[in-house]
Amino acid sequence: MTNELKKYSTGFTSGALLYKEAPFVINAIDDIKEFLLGNEELKQEFLPHNAEASRKRIKQELEKRLRALNDSSFIELFAISDESNKKLILFYAACKLYDLLADFMLEVVLYKWNNIDLDLDSDDFQNFIYKKMGKHNELMDITENTRNKLSQVAIKMLKQLGLIQKGQLKKMDFDESILKAIIKNGDTWFLKAIFLKDHELKQL
Repeated sequence: MTNELKKYSTGFTSGALLYKEAPFVINAIDDIKEFLLGNEELKQEFLPHNAEASRKRIKQELEKRLRALNDSSFIELFAISDESNKKLILFYAACKLYDLLADFMLEVVLYKWNNIDLDLDSDDFQNFIYKKMGKHNELMDITENTRNKLSQVAIKMLKQLGLIQKGQLKKMDFDESILKAIIKNGDTWFLKAIFLKDHELKQL
């Protein structure tokens, strides 16, 4: 899915899915198209965090993730979706923004699922980072503490989405309108990464 020569960004330590914070950001958007173009600035005062630095960091992170969707329909779908499907949109946004997450899903999580190896924890993400260091020098520069944090956040995302339950991978059912929007956006790879089979994709 991704280009090996492209540098991996490791900025998702700001938070997992940020499900509780996302509605505050989305509700503050006046013009979705202008927001996606980066032309609309949002204030961070509306976020439910005491520290200004924390509000600013989370606002900026959510802005980046939502803009990575590059399609206003997902913002509109978010507003009318239930919790499970809201979380799917947020996870999709994170994978769109962070190639490191997307490649982990395709190369480790999907591989395990297809081989009926359902155990998954932070060690799997740690090992994935170590394997990628040979071609991605930027991963050599991060500290052990950052590697641990990245691994914890990645696994937390999957737990929040429901793809990990009691330490094991589990397939979830999501709304067809969102799945179709993802296909329309050119990201069938993402649906495969959340365990949809070819025949299910054809039905969509």
